Amino acid sequence: MNPRTVSAGATSAPSARRFTERRRAAVLSSGALLALALVGCQGAGSPASPSPTITPTILTASATPSPAPGDTDPSATTPPAEAKPSFTPSTDPASGLPGVTVALAGAEAMNGGIEVRSFVADYIGEGTCTATAVAEDGTKLTAERDAKPDATTTVCPPIMIEGVTAGTWKVTVTFQNSERAGTSAPETVEVHE
Repeated sequence: MNPRTVSAGATSAPSARRFTERRRAAVLSSGALLALALVGCQGAGSPASPSPTITPTILTASATPSPAPGDTDPSATTPPAEAKPSFTPSTDPASGLPGVTVALAGAEAMNGGIEVRSFVADYIGEGTCTATAVAEDGTKLTAERDAKPDATTTVCPPIMIEGVTAGTWKVTVTFQNSERAGTSAPETVEVHE
């Protein structure tokens, strides 16, 4: 027997075994992939086998404490300090004309009188602004100026009510023209000697 000659059975046995092992591995891996694909398809549309859902929970810290159940948030009930008047009366009771909102910007005792500053918040037009001061004893003093239309409001130039005496006075401003009228809320002014 020639040492270089190998019988057919001896050479093919290891090759056949390797071929069979490779084929078995390929079949197993193909089967595993097929099984995974089938499980994925079945789980996606099958209501009988729900998949678990993971919902992350994020905790946050707040600098302001939340009100206890039954408590109310104090900021929800307190109006802002710079709130503008939002109520426009439908009719001025004194004149019967459609109403306007007259804002009393300030009333201050000075030089033996009361200086009054005001404007009409929701109307632009000409008219007359009349400032009225009423003392505790019923004394009533008035002064008026022509109102001037501005870009967004009607401005009442400063009005000086003269002849006031020491004491407490209630001051209001009334705006009126042929179309509109309204009176401000009263403001209390203390006049000293």
